Amino acid sequence: MSYKRLYYFYILAQQLNYSEASKKIGIKQPTLSQQINLLENEMNVRLFYRNSKKVMLTTAGERLFHKMAEMKENLDEVIGELGQEKPGAKTLRIGVIQGELTDLISNVMIAFKTHYPDVHCVLHTMDMSLSLLEKGEFDLYFDYDTTGNKDNMTFLYQDHFNIIHSKSMGSPNISELSQYQWVLMSRRYSCRLIFEKLSDYHGFTITPAMELSDLSVVYNMVNNNMGISLVSDTSLSFYDGEDLNKMKMRQSLLSRNAVMHHNGSLAENEYLDAFYKLTIEELKKLKIIE
Repeated sequence: MSYKRLYYFYILAQQLNYSEASKKIGIKQPTLSQQINLLENEMNVRLFYRNSKKVMLTTAGERLFHKMAEMKENLDEVIGELGQEKPGAKTLRIGVIQGELTDLISNVMIAFKTHYPDVHCVLHTMDMSLSLLEKGEFDLYFDYDTTGNKDNMTFLYQDHFNIIHSKSMGSPNISELSQYQWVLMSRRYSCRLIFEKLSDYHGFTITPAMELSDLSVVYNMVNNNMGISLVSDTSLSFYDGEDLNKMKMRQSLLSRNAVMHHNGSLAENEYLDAFYKLTIEELKKLKIIE
């Protein structure tokens, strides 16, 4: 199939006049007529009705013209988008599981943009998005993993948990945890799974007095004597907890590994490596790691 002849067809279908079409293309009229005849023979279909007075598209010609017009519109749109991109422009796409890690990664992104202002950054928070990383829709994805190091996964730190309560309340009795009002995140959050492990460890089952989806609300409820809760070290590092008391949970099962998933080697990508190093700096600043 000759793309040059298809182009000639498209211009003639627009103009419906051999003289005008040949001028726009920049060839002689007999040459245009010859090329259209060759195209019709090649496709084994008639595309135009023509006589000495006018040129009209056949039904087949109209179908081909409309399809080519759609293709040209799509191509023009893509070319327009490419034209808007800056030479060498780079986008860094970050995914992070909802919760405490969102605050951490938000801070890292601010630091990253300070060092790389020309890099376009996209941050997505969601429940589970590792599959999107595997599909190539993210460059980095931060979540929790308990299975140990995997390929393309970097361990960041071990996150431990604490029981928090207002200062007006006495310290909870660890052997009577089922007697307290609990204010917890809903089951869709990983910290709730840690609480299930805590209850199994101490042999009690409770229905929380409140189930929430926002950690700031959890702190507010606990601070106002609505109950006690279980929160992570990471969460406490972002909350001014001077008005609360905390009791560290020392059991090894009451922890989770914060990890960073990535596509390929960090050392081979300047931006991924920089984001990782800034993440480590932020963790040290927050005293989550030494």
